[in-house]
Amino acid sequence: MLRGARHRLPPKAIRRRAGMLVAGADPIGANRIFARNAFPPRFSRKGEIDMDREMLAGLMGLSLLGVFVIGVVVTVVMAIREARRHEWEFGIGNVIGRTGELLARLPLVLGGIGLLAGILFTGAFAAIVGHFRGTVSILENSSLWGAFLVYWLIAFTIGVFFRTIGLRAAIDAAFGSERASLADLLRDAARLFPRIFGVSALLVIATWFGYALLIVPGIIVTCAWFCVAAIVVAEDCSVTEAFSRGSELTRGARWRILLLYIIGILALGIVQVILGFLAGMIGGDLKPYVAMAFSTAVGVAIVPAFLAASYHELRTNKEGGGVEELEAVFA
Repeated sequence: MLRGARHRLPPKAIRRRAGMLVAGADPIGANRIFARNAFPPRFSRKGEIDMDREMLAGLMGLSLLGVFVIGVVVTVVMAIREARRHEWEFGIGNVIGRTGELLARLPLVLGGIGLLAGILFTGAFAAIVGHFRGTVSILENSSLWGAFLVYWLIAFTIGVFFRTIGLRAAIDAAFGSERASLADLLRDAARLFPRIFGVSALLVIATWFGYALLIVPGIIVTCAWFCVAAIVVAEDCSVTEAFSRGSELTRGARWRILLLYIIGILALGIVQVILGFLAGMIGGDLKPYVAMAFSTAVGVAIVPAFLAASYHELRTNKEGGGVEELEAVFA
């Protein structure tokens, strides 16, 4: 046996193995010791796969982070150049400051719709999860897909109605108009809801298709039409007119709008994470649902104020619109 293996093994290894056999060591044990010393395993197959996946995920994360940083730098540079080319001002700091003012002036309206949305959305989500608890995989249960699709459609519809109420109140406050009563807010929201739903649905579809086409078309759609819902509320126009008006109103400020959008998303995400973490600390066994409710409430409350402040900044600086035109719409 040793003579047949002489051409494959180093002489030192052959002598060591022969000595173990001569000394009366167990041949099977000797074979194991020899294999372990000559060919020590670096990783198991599963370990290699896990390591490859972790490395791939890390590289993808670093790549996405690098692309994001480069995109932010390009956006900042282009926003500065755009501001120098155009005479009229679109102040990002003004939008952020006015958003905070609107939240402070309308705590009951914006906070109320946020709280209701958080409770309703989280409650429905918890009911679906509880009903399908024990399902091995979402792919194995088509009913679960259907339930979440229905949940998303209902949540989207209710969210649009809440956003309409918030926009109606926030636009009044942004332009210094007299505050409307709750009955007026609900009446106007019901009247405007079909058009707000239409522009919101079309905007979601256009944005999805845009981001699916190498991201850039989605960014263009987002910047050109991001305040179409506020335009419908403030100017009482049709769906098609709102998109045309939105494209016209944002022309010459889209790089600054993109920068504002990035800042807004990051700020909203940070606030939601912090509040969700704090809510989860006091939530007991319901930690994930409490965190979800708080995060949803914050998002639903802030978005109408942010859109109203952005529309106010665009319109007043580009066209000089004031409270008189707004009062004529809701007269």
